[in-house]
Amino acid sequence: MFSILLILDRFQVLEFGFVDFWRLWPLVIILLALRLISPKKFSFEYDNGGNRYTKKSFRIGDVKYNTDNWSVEPMHISHGIGDVYIDFSKAFIPEGETELFIHARIGDIKIIVPDDLAMNVTAEAKIGEVRILQSIRDGLGNSLEYVTPDYEEAIKKIKLNIFINIGDIAVQKV
Repeated sequence: MFSILLILDRFQVLEFGFVDFWRLWPLVIILLALRLISPKKFSFEYDNGGNRYTKKSFRIGDVKYNTDNWSVEPMHISHGIGDVYIDFSKAFIPEGETELFIHARIGDIKIIVPDDLAMNVTAEAKIGEVRILQSIRDGLGNSLEYVTPDYEEAIKKIKLNIFINIGDIAVQKV
């Protein structure tokens, strides 16, 4: 836009000098806002000490893993604004330990796990409520940890590391 205005000044279509760039500040704010709210999502894989992870990053909107027979894999989910909903009762869970990292800025994180699934959960909220089964922490700087008694011997197990800046975390069994 700045270049177009300078060219139009050169052709004497309008008057706009190089020092007039400060007049474009509303346009800069609008472009930054549009970039922030664009529903872009990106995903890539990386290897971390023999463990292969898929990193998925979302900006705005809800993230849902609740379709029938979706495949659980080691993931890092990074989310800006919105809710994260993961339903392991509808998922295909492979044998062994599957680790998921979930980090969200603003919103709620709700995770549903089947009653017979072994899990190791570490959850932290800077501002908001953390609820893992019957344990609840509310207020500022809350964290909870929970490990099922059969976690070490279980064939299928999920390790969840959950962090949210502002919002609630809920892990429930069905």
